[in-house]
Amino acid sequence: MMLKMKTTADDCCCGSMVVVSGLSVAKKYRRAYLRKIRRKEYRKLKAVVPSVAHKEKVSKVTVIEEAIKYIDELHDALADRLNIQQNSNESTKQLDLADLVKSFLASSLPDRRLPVVLQRRHTYEKPLQQPMASRGWTMDDKVPKARS
Repeated sequence: MMLKMKTTADDCCCGSMVVVSGLSVAKKYRRAYLRKIRRKEYRKLKAVVPSVAHKEKVSKVTVIEEAIKYIDELHDALADRLNIQQNSNESTKQLDLADLVKSFLASSLPDRRLPVVLQRRHTYEKPLQQPMASRGWTMDDKVPKARS
Protein backbone atom coordinates (compact mmCIF):
# COMPACT_ATOMS: atom_id res chain seq x y z
CA MET A 1 0.00 0.00 0.00
CA MET A 2 1.43 3.29 -1.03
CA LEU A 3 0.60 6.54 0.71
CA LYS A 4 0.52 9.72 -1.26
CA MET A 5 1.34 12.95 0.45
CA LYS A 6 -0.03 16.25 -0.66
CA THR A 7 2.63 18.74 -1.51
CA THR A 8 2.42 22.42 -0.85
CA ALA A 9 3.67 25.28 -2.93
CA ASP A 10 6.80 25.44 -0.79
CA ASP A 11 7.77 21.86 -1.64
CA CYS A 12 10.16 21.11 -4.45
CA CYS A 13 8.98 19.35 -7.61
CA CYS A 14 11.39 16.45 -7.22
CA GLY A 15 9.59 15.07 -4.18
CA SER A 16 12.62 14.91 -1.90
CA MET A 17 11.15 17.66 0.24
CA VAL A 18 8.05 15.55 0.73
CA VAL A 19 10.19 12.91 2.47
CA VAL A 20 11.88 15.56 4.58
CA SER A 21 8.53 16.99 5.60
CA GLY A 22 7.39 13.44 6.45
CA LEU A 23 10.40 13.10 8.73
CA SER A 24 9.66 16.43 10.34
CA VAL A 25 6.10 15.26 11.04
CA ALA A 26 7.50 12.13 12.69
CA LYS A 27 9.86 14.26 14.78
CA LYS A 28 6.95 16.46 15.79
CA TYR A 29 4.90 13.48 16.98
CA ARG A 30 7.91 12.04 18.78
CA ARG A 31 8.55 15.33 20.61
CA ALA A 32 4.88 15.55 21.59
CA TYR A 33 4.93 11.95 22.86
CA LEU A 34 8.07 12.55 24.93
CA ARG A 35 6.61 15.78 26.32
CA LYS A 36 3.48 13.87 27.38
CA ILE A 37 5.57 11.20 29.12
CA ARG A 38 7.70 13.85 30.86
CA ARG A 39 4.59 15.62 32.20
CA LYS A 40 3.18 12.32 33.42
CA GLU A 41 6.40 11.47 35.29
CA TYR A 42 6.53 14.93 36.92
CA ARG A 43 2.93 14.42 38.07
CA LYS A 44 3.90 11.06 39.60
CA LEU A 45 6.88 12.61 41.39
CA LYS A 46 4.76 15.49 42.64
CA ALA A 47 2.19 13.05 44.06
CA VAL A 48 4.89 11.17 46.01
CA VAL A 49 6.54 14.21 47.61
CA PRO A 50 4.37 15.32 50.56
CA SER A 51 5.40 18.99 50.58
CA VAL A 52 4.14 19.64 47.02
CA ALA A 53 1.46 16.97 46.64
CA HIS A 54 -1.36 19.23 47.82
CA LYS A 55 -0.32 22.29 45.80
CA GLU A 56 -2.01 22.93 42.45
CA LYS A 57 0.66 24.78 40.50
CA VAL A 58 4.28 23.98 41.18
CA SER A 59 7.21 24.42 38.83
CA LYS A 60 9.28 21.44 37.74
CA VAL A 61 12.32 22.87 39.49
CA THR A 62 10.40 23.14 42.76
CA VAL A 63 9.18 19.55 42.43
CA ILE A 64 12.75 18.31 41.94
CA GLU A 65 14.13 20.43 44.79
CA GLU A 66 11.43 19.24 47.18
CA ALA A 67 11.98 15.63 46.09
CA ILE A 68 15.69 15.97 46.90
CA LYS A 69 14.87 17.43 50.33
CA TYR A 70 12.39 14.62 50.98
CA ILE A 71 14.95 11.97 50.04
CA ASP A 72 17.48 13.60 52.39
CA GLU A 73 14.92 13.56 55.22
CA LEU A 74 14.18 9.88 54.60
CA HIS A 75 17.89 9.12 54.56
CA ASP A 76 18.43 10.93 57.87
CA ALA A 77 15.47 9.14 59.47
CA LEU A 78 16.83 5.78 58.35
CA ALA A 79 20.30 6.62 59.67
CA ASP A 80 18.81 7.65 63.04
CA ARG A 81 16.82 4.43 63.23
CA LEU A 82 19.91 2.34 62.49
CA ASN A 83 21.96 4.25 65.08
CA ILE A 84 19.31 3.65 67.76
CA GLN A 85 19.24 -0.06 66.96
CA GLN A 86 23.02 -0.19 66.94
CA ASN A 87 23.32 1.51 70.34
CA SER A 88 20.73 -0.77 71.95
CA ASN A 89 22.30 -3.92 70.55
CA GLU A 90 25.95 -2.87 70.91
CA SER A 91 26.69 -5.08 73.91
CA THR A 92 24.88 -8.00 72.30
CA LYS A 93 26.84 -7.52 69.10
CA GLN A 94 30.14 -7.47 70.97
CA LEU A 95 29.28 -10.77 72.63
CA ASP A 96 28.18 -12.23 69.32
CA LEU A 97 31.42 -11.09 67.69
CA ALA A 98 33.49 -12.65 70.47
CA ASP A 99 31.61 -15.94 70.12
CA LEU A 100 32.06 -15.80 66.36
CA VAL A 101 35.82 -15.29 66.66
CA LYS A 102 36.11 -18.14 69.18
CA SER A 103 34.16 -20.54 67.00
CA PHE A 104 36.18 -19.56 63.93
CA LEU A 105 39.48 -20.12 65.72
CA ALA A 106 38.26 -23.42 67.13
CA SER A 107 37.25 -24.68 63.70
CA SER A 108 40.29 -23.44 61.79
CA LEU A 109 43.04 -24.43 64.24
CA PRO A 110 43.45 -28.11 65.06
CA ASP A 111 42.95 -28.92 68.70
CA ARG A 112 45.94 -30.76 70.12
CA ARG A 113 43.74 -32.76 72.45
CA LEU A 114 41.92 -34.45 69.56
CA PRO A 115 43.10 -37.88 68.47
CA VAL A 116 45.46 -37.99 65.52
CA VAL A 117 42.90 -39.90 63.47
CA LEU A 118 40.53 -36.93 63.47
CA GLN A 119 43.26 -34.49 62.49
CA ARG A 120 44.35 -36.46 59.43
CA ARG A 121 43.29 -34.90 56.16
CA HIS A 122 41.89 -37.07 53.44
CA THR A 123 42.94 -36.44 49.87
CA TYR A 124 40.88 -37.57 47.00
CA GLU A 125 42.51 -37.78 43.62
CA LYS A 126 40.60 -37.63 40.42
CA PRO A 127 41.20 -40.75 38.33
CA LEU A 128 43.22 -40.07 35.22
CA GLN A 129 41.26 -40.19 32.02
CA GLN A 130 42.64 -41.24 28.72
CA PRO A 131 42.40 -38.45 26.16
CA MET A 132 40.55 -40.52 23.59
CA ALA A 133 38.24 -42.23 26.09
CA SER A 134 35.79 -39.36 25.86
CA ARG A 135 35.39 -40.07 22.12
CA GLY A 136 34.82 -43.77 22.64
CA TRP A 137 38.35 -44.84 21.70
CA THR A 138 40.67 -46.86 23.85
CA MET A 139 44.44 -47.04 23.80
CA ASP A 140 44.23 -50.42 22.05
CA ASP A 141 42.44 -48.92 19.04
CA LYS A 142 44.47 -47.65 16.16
CA VAL A 143 44.50 -43.93 15.76
CA PRO A 144 43.37 -42.95 12.26
CA LYS A 145 46.06 -41.39 10.12
CA ALA A 146 45.78 -37.75 9.21
CA ARG A 147 44.69 -37.06 5.66
CA SER A 148 47.34 -35.67 3.40
